[in-house]
Amino acid sequence: MKKIVSILVLVFTILIGSQSLVAQEQTIEQYASEKATELQEQFGLTESQKSAIYRAFYSKKINYVRYLNGHENEAGYQQNKDKVDNSFNHILKKTLGEENYAIYLEQNQNN
Repeated sequence: MKKIVSILVLVFTILIGSQSLVAQEQTIEQYASEKATELQEQFGLTESQKSAIYRAFYSKKINYVRYLNGHENEAGYQQNKDKVDNSFNHILKKTLGEENYAIYLEQNQNN
């Protein structure tokens, strides 16, 4: 009987955890989609540029959740954060172009 209860508790815990991950995934997708649409409207981006921007925002959020959140006090945190941020900024700069990227940075520096 104890084994059955233990198995049920384990299954219940796994189900709750997977629902949380799915909800978080949807939130990240929504965030990336909103940001990509916002930049597309602001800078008149093509669909392929919008798609690249979406992937950049999505990857940045996923990497923050997986590798950075909760690891602030660990060795190598700043190095990992810099890698994620540099990759994101490189894609944005390449996709938006120098002029639009400068505008983006200026607007987000105030936020």
